[in-house]
Amino acid sequence: MSAPDPRVIEEFRRRKKAQIIATVPFVLVLIPIILRDRIHRTILGVPTCFVGPIFFAIVVGMLIFSFSNWRCPACNSYLGKSWFIRFCPRCGAGLAP
Repeated sequence: MSAPDPRVIEEFRRRKKAQIIATVPFVLVLIPIILRDRIHRTILGVPTCFVGPIFFAIVVGMLIFSFSNWRCPACNSYLGKSWFIRFCPRCGAGLAP
């Protein structure tokens, strides 16, 4: 078995960092939506009829970003749902030292 390519590892680290930077604000936006005021049908005082379409657009944008970013730097295949991946499931490239 050959040694992992440092360029692949570095690119994977960059992609993982970008994924985390995108995911944390997404989760923070999700919290007020979960805790919405169901009696007055508002989210932080904004009617849900306005927040719903905006949130839908954010979810679609996050999905597009994730499916294009969370890929193996060596073979460009989707890496799946795991955050703690060490090898590409398709080509076997080492992604972490």
